[in-house]
Amino acid sequence: MSVNNNGQNADKSILDQFNKQTYLGNAFAVPVLGVSLSNTNETGVFLLENPSTSSKAAFVNLRRYSSSAEQVLVKAYFNPTVSTTGTAATPVNLRPASTTTSSVNSYANGQFTTSANGTAADGIGIPADYYVTVDNSLLFIIDPGTTLLFTVTALVSTTVFNGNFSWYELGAPNP
Repeated sequence: MSVNNNGQNADKSILDQFNKQTYLGNAFAVPVLGVSLSNTNETGVFLLENPSTSSKAAFVNLRRYSSSAEQVLVKAYFNPTVSTTGTAATPVNLRPASTTTSSVNSYANGQFTTSANGTAADGIGIPADYYVTVDNSLLFIIDPGTTLLFTVTALVSTTVFNGNFSWYELGAPNP
């Protein structure tokens, strides 16, 4: 049974203030929880790959970050050089009754390595306060053949990072 009715076509709609893509069953999230940063090196925590064979574009529309007591810097990069990937994360469909699955591959901390970060696209600091949450809603559009990397740098060692990455998917237009 489909949760959509015949009048709902996700690929012909846009995200609105009421999260239309969620109620059409095309919104996904991956939590990245308890990442221990044991040094002040830049560490990859989330990778989103849209295969060139995909017929969908991923619209990364909200990220939520927090860290334990110490300041961290979160950066986003387009098209990093990916050395290896491990087990892909299973994105949660934000409409649980929908059978729609994500068209993109997502990897959480420890399931990928990169040899170059790619082109810097965004950076946001999280203040040094115990588990302050920072939201970032800068829209990234990940067309087929595009990859998006998120890294975290702690300003002091022994910091725990938590994040939540969400996106919706639509039929890929010609950019």
